[in-house]
Amino acid sequence: MGSAVERTDKHVREYLIYRGFTGTLKQLDSDIKADKEKGFRVDKIIDQLQQLVQSCDLPGLKEYWLYLDRRLFCRLEDVYRPTVNKLRTSLYRYYVINTIQKGNVEKTQEFFQKQALELQAQAEWRDWFVLPFIPAPEQNPAFAPYFSRQWADTFLVSLHNFLSVLFQCVPQPVLLSFDAEVQKMTSLMEENEQQRQTIFALQTESREQKDGDQMVQHKLPLYVQNMDRLGDTELDLVSSQRSSSASTTPSRNFFSTFLPQGKRTPGKAAPVTLGSSPSQTAVGKKETSLSQVGGGA
Repeated sequence: MGSAVERTDKHVREYLIYRGFTGTLKQLDSDIKADKEKGFRVDKIIDQLQQLVQSCDLPGLKEYWLYLDRRLFCRLEDVYRPTVNKLRTSLYRYYVINTIQKGNVEKTQEFFQKQALELQAQAEWRDWFVLPFIPAPEQNPAFAPYFSRQWADTFLVSLHNFLSVLFQCVPQPVLLSFDAEVQKMTSLMEENEQQRQTIFALQTESREQKDGDQMVQHKLPLYVQNMDRLGDTELDLVSSQRSSSASTTPSRNFFSTFLPQGKRTPGKAAPVTLGSSPSQTAVGKKETSLSQVGGGA
């Protein structure tokens, strides 16, 4: 919420400058500097409280806590009042422990003197009025845990978490909601742009892969598409044709050995026509040999 308030303040200042409302702009800057809520920045509120504790400014600490109570805590339901009271008690104890650690006994006594009427009726403070008169309170079993760094860190973290949840739950003005909507729309537009680029990249990759597959198909010969039609019958026919072609040559040589030397005429190969099969060529050679034998007889 703190960042949204800071951005909204910036937009308001730009608007006042654009409209020429210089008096209003000066008053706005003055109010922002004196803002005790620190623009709903929890870390700055915690820093302000710690600064008041470290400077031992009891009146300033009480005033600042009362402001937060009137401005924020009083708007909560009654069920949260015990939590607010426990946080205030821990804050005052944090202040008292700090005065003792700094050796500022006067500030320790001042706290109990000014807060006596308010604290003496509270059971959680009944044993603390003897604290200024104990020589070494950090070694006392009843007070030693409050002097540890762990207790101080636990208290500050608890206060920080409580304020953070409180600022998130309080109703926000329309101006802050508008800023949140703008941020949401900007985020959605960026996400849509990323999704669009992703889809475009996937479509481009798919198109390139498809073009590559088509290019590989075009490189193959056309007859490859009919290779699946070659079955066992066609294979047997080709094998038988090759066997017939091989068997005609010895038969021709056998008959030619019994012919007279003078009657041997060189055989002319039968003309092979285009489109004839090997078996037809072999049959033509065989018929030529037989006619030569018949002529010799």
